[in-house]
Amino acid sequence: MLVAVSVFAAGYVIFFRTVFAGEISTAVKSGIVFEEPDPPVHEDPITDIPDKKPLLEKQLPKVAIIIDDLGYHEKIGNKFLNFPIELTYSFLPFAPHSEKQEKTAFNSEKTVILHLPLEPKDPQWDPGPGALLLTDSLELQKNKLDQALAAVPHAVGVNSHMGSGYTESTEKMKSLLQYIRAKDLFFIDSFTTAKSVGLQMAQELGLVGWVRNLPDGRVEAWLQGDPQVVSSMLTWCYDGPDWARVDNIAKEDSPPDDSISGFRIRY
Repeated sequence: MLVAVSVFAAGYVIFFRTVFAGEISTAVKSGIVFEEPDPPVHEDPITDIPDKKPLLEKQLPKVAIIIDDLGYHEKIGNKFLNFPIELTYSFLPFAPHSEKQEKTAFNSEKTVILHLPLEPKDPQWDPGPGALLLTDSLELQKNKLDQALAAVPHAVGVNSHMGSGYTESTEKMKSLLQYIRAKDLFFIDSFTTAKSVGLQMAQELGLVGWVRNLPDGRVEAWLQGDPQVVSSMLTWCYDGPDWARVDNIAKEDSPPDDSISGFRIRY
C-alpha cells in the first residue's frame, strides 16, 4: 500500500512515500503487483528543520493521507473505509471491489481519487488493465482516462499508479495533465521515479490568480499565464463545472501582477 503524506508548515512541503516489502511479496504470489518494487533514490541532501517555538493548536500543520491501490482487497479496503480519521481513498479503476467501495466512500463524504495505471520502465511489472502506455496516441490516452474516470465516477483528482516510464516523458505528461486540468481535477505524482516530470509540467502549465464568489451570485476570477492556457481556461468557463449554470461571461485585459503567485480562492 502506498501512503503519501503531505505536511504544509513553515513554508515546507514534505512528501513521505512508503512501500511495504511484505505487501510486495504477497502481491507477487497472487499475480498482482501494486507498486514497482524499487522506489527511486533521491540524492537531495536531508537537512534538519531548525527548532521552533511550539505551535498553538490553530497553527498546527494540515496533513493529507492518501491510501491507494484500493479495490482488490475487500476486507482491507473496508477497514480503511471505517478509519476514524479523514483519509483520501485512491481506487484502481477496474479492480473487482472498486465500484462498490468508491461509492461507499463517496456516500460517507470521503475524498475519492483515481489511481491511474501508467507504464513502468520494467516490462515485467504489469500496471494492470487500462494502463496508459508510451505508445498510446493522444486520442487513445484521452479515451483510456475517460474510461478510468467512468469506473471511479466520484473522483475529484488523480494520482499515478506505477508509471516510472510514463512520468519521465515530457510529451506524455504534458498532454495528460492538460486533459486532467480540463476535467477540473487535480493530479498527484506518486513519484515512482526520481526523474518524473510531473511537477515540472504542472508548474509550466499552471495559471496564477484568484477566484471568488460575489454577493449577487456571480463569480469573479483573475487569471495570469500563458495566453493559450488562459484562453483554454476561458473556453472552459463558458461551460463551467457540471453543477453550475453559465449565462454570460464578461472579460477584460489587465496588466500582469508579479506580486501574485499560485492560484487561490478569495473570500
